[in-house]
Amino acid sequence: MDPGKRSQPGAHHTSKQDILLIVEPVVIAPLQARWQAVKAEALALVEAARELVEKRDAWLNPPDASAEELKRRTLTNLYNARPSWLVEAHRKLDAAVFAAYGWPVTLTDAELLERLLALNHERGQHTLPKV
Repeated sequence: MDPGKRSQPGAHHTSKQDILLIVEPVVIAPLQARWQAVKAEALALVEAARELVEKRDAWLNPPDASAEELKRRTLTNLYNARPSWLVEAHRKLDAAVFAAYGWPVTLTDAELLERLLALNHERGQHTLPKV
């Protein structure tokens, strides 16, 4: 284009294809990658929670149990007994939650509480004011 005419209104147009050469790798691709990671984290959480609930329900309500046996099958009794399958199901769920937060599974209880409190304070700052 003639440099003298380039500054005239409507004389210069950047095509969609040229704009996407920048926008695609800089904006769209990173957002799509993050979205795929978030979906994977959410699916892992759902699967771990589903597995825990199914196993607990199977223990609480076995099809061949008598009424007397069902009375003894409470969540309190289950968690007091802490069978290995329950411990493992909770370990998987905990790992999925930690991964979703981007936290290492090696956090101590004190470190975990510290992070949760900080997250709570951070999110509390973004609430709408009460009217």
